Amino acid sequence: MKLPFRRSTASAPSARGSLWLQNSSSNHLILHLPGGDFRLDQGRRQRFDRAVLSLPQVAALIDSGQLTIQD
Repeated sequence: MKLPFRRSTASAPSARGSLWLQNSSSNHLILHLPGGDFRLDQGRRQRFDRAVLSLPQVAALIDSGQLTIQD
């Protein structure tokens, strides 16, 4: 039996509304995001919605140089 493919009604973030955050520190970082905690290992990068920049923890890590932004 073949089941139809259902498309999600939730919209995915567009590429223009996202950015890459890279862990530039020598430690693993735990980001406390609204959706839950996220571990960003040292030297790794991950794409996030631009709204993440408004979080105080993320802003502090960027100011201290532990996180870098890559568009």
